[in-house]
Parts: sequence; C-alpha cells; structure tokens
Amino acid sequence: MAFTTQLCEGDKGAAYALLAHIYAWQGDYDNCNKACDQVIGSGRYTLVPESNYTDLFKGQSSESIFEISQNALIESVNAKENYTITGVTLTPPYLSNGAVQPLWQLNIGLVNYLYQDHDDVRFKKTMVLINSGSVTAYECIKWANIQNVNNSTAYQIALNNILVFRLADIALLKAEALAAKPAPDAAGALAIVNQLRTMRGVTTPITGVTGNDLLYAIADERGRELFLEGHRTFDLIRLERLTGEQQFPFITHADFTAGKYYWPVDPTLFLTNVNLKQTAFWVGKVK
Repeated sequence: MAFTTQLCEGDKGAAYALLAHIYAWQGDYDNCNKACDQVIGSGRYTLVPESNYTDLFKGQSSESIFEISQNALIESVNAKENYTITGVTLTPPYLSNGAVQPLWQLNIGLVNYLYQDHDDVRFKKTMVLINSGSVTAYECIKWANIQNVNNSTAYQIALNNILVFRLADIALLKAEALAAKPAPDAAGALAIVNQLRTMRGVTTPITGVTGNDLLYAIADERGRELFLEGHRTFDLIRLERLTGEQQFPFITHADFTAGKYYWPVDPTLFLTNVNLKQTAFWVGKVK
C-alpha cells in the first residue's frame, strides 16, 4: 500500500491515520505516536493556509488524508434534507430552506469558550451569529458550498466532501499522545498545538500547562479545530479515561467506568443470534 493523491480511496496515509486513532482509543499512546509520525513524516500533507481555510471543507485539499466523495453532482444529496449536515446547520442566505434559525443551534457560551480569540480563522470563517427574534445562536457554515440544480433554489446540493481524517486531526492526536504517554513530553505537545494555532491566525500561544491541564488544552484545541466533524464524543471519552474527571452531564464517572458510554445491543437481535452478548453495562437493564 502506498500514499496516493486519491483522497477518497483508502491509501497508506489513511491506514496509518486509522491506526493512530485505534491506538489512542486503546490507550496505547506510544504506538499512536508512531502511527502519527508515519502520516506527518510522509511529507504528503500540509495544513491549508488561513487565506483559503474554508476550501478544506469542499474536499481534495492539501490537508486531507481520507474523505468520502460528495462534491460532484452525481454523488451529492439534497442539501435541505434534515438528515444532512447542511440541512441541520444552514439557513438563508447559505441555503434556501426558509429557516429563520438552524435546527442545530450552537450555544453562544460554548462557542465563545472555545473561540476566545475571535481572530481565529476557525471562528471568523465558519461561525455566524444569527438572531431570529426569539433566539440568538451561532450558525456553523463550514459546509456552505451549495449549488442550485437547473438554476433553481428549489433543489440544492452540497458540494462538500465528508472529511474523515486530515492532517490537523493527526497532529493534535500526536500532541495528545505526547501528553498522555508514560513519559509525557509537555514541551513537544505544546509545540504542536501552538504551531497549529499560529496557522489558524491565533497570536496567543498556550504556555506553562502540564498534566491534566495540558490534556484539557489539547482536547479544547481539537474541539476548535474539528468542530462538528464527528470527533468530539470520542475525544471526551479518551479525556475522561485519562483524567478520571466526568465529561458527560448524564453519565456519572462511576457509570462511565462501568462502560455506560457504549451503546446497548438491541434485545430483539438475541432472538435470531444466540451467540450475541449484551454490552457489559447494559446487561439486565434493557429488555
């Protein structure tokens, strides 16, 4: 297997990125670090510059490692459907769906906590504050590359590839690995985080943090960088495993340790497959 330019086909870079995530999930941060190095050290990928940051979400960028193709007419879906990321995040003028507020209303406090520096390109170019008259919230416009079909707004498609792995993700995963491995490298982890922050237009570096504070700083940076890209739940699960501190409001740490964050198996499936076993936490709790 080799590194290729076909980002919608799994290549060597995608395989190592997947391995890095698997090792991180397993808590094997030495091997996670090695897998990250295979991606970063390949020289195949570069961070998208601040000037054309939003091009990242259209697909086929220099930063992308693996993505699902959806940026051509024959591959796209109706952008207005509520099962699509565009359908739940966008309103006019980005999408002609008649909505006065997005279905996914982004909490102002959370967004302002993550993006305290409003010069951060990840805030400036992807967050819009809207006021519907009754609700004020942020709208995420990462996936606002919308095209009319037959020159009509009646049917619109989203020409945005679905990003699965990209360089910033793997760089920050390496920072997590350096901070979480048996012999932590706080300086190395912070160097990676601050290099990314500089690329994203943030002028204030993070300094002087170690231990759990460093793990939280890296998790927050992943939150800023990968907002609504499907990583957050997994990032917080790893964070709670590492820090022992509750991250989910409806899961106590005791229940977390017992595995409540895993989904239960639908009990009806046991009727057709007696070899299935219920997820440990949910044994006797679902019928």
